[in-house]
Amino acid sequence: MIEAMEQQIINGINNKWKKDKVKRQDIDIEKVSECFRVICSSRATTLAIMESIKESNSEYSKIQELKDNMIKIYDWITKETIESLIARYNTSLKDKKKEVEYKSEIPHIEAYLENLKEDMINKTMDKLFIFHKVTKGE
Repeated sequence: MIEAMEQQIINGINNKWKKDKVKRQDIDIEKVSECFRVICSSRATTLAIMESIKESNSEYSKIQELKDNMIKIYDWITKETIESLIARYNTSLKDKKKEVEYKSEIPHIEAYLENLKEDMINKTMDKLFIFHKVTKGE
């Protein structure tokens, strides 16, 4: 089941950045963040951190520890997909006009994926707090 959740995140990224712009599909952030919540909730490290947050009354350092853990999980799931995606856009082609077009999209892809990562982690953290009945302190 976890693999299916991981695949939904990967499919979202790949479908958003198809070379054929007409076939691109927006990522449903609610759907992928729920998949990511399930993935994170299945990790012992996340559960231990959530318990620690409960015990420390949402101490900032514990919340930061959760965020850092989620970043590691996200990177582990998406690293190969993102590297492959960037490599596809960074290849040499016979059609130099297309090659320039694809290569010029790389900074946009990287910026989008960085924003996606941040949005997904923030939304997923909120969902984790609700799911685990933790009051988030600031």
